[in-house]
Amino acid sequence: MATLGGESGAPLWRLQDGRRYVVGVHTGGDPGGSSAVRLSAPVFANLGAWRREGG
Repeated sequence: MATLGGESGAPLWRLQDGRRYVVGVHTGGDPGGSSAVRLSAPVFANLGAWRREGG
């Protein structure tokens, strides 16, 4: 999917059986391409740590 700068941090969703699951985090976008980080165990742990820190 095409995305633009300013959307960094937005979730990447996968729709399965009518339910949405976060599978990644948007990291960058421009007319040449978009990028995201897969929501792996270490990335999920970082998100939890940041949340607990209030950041």
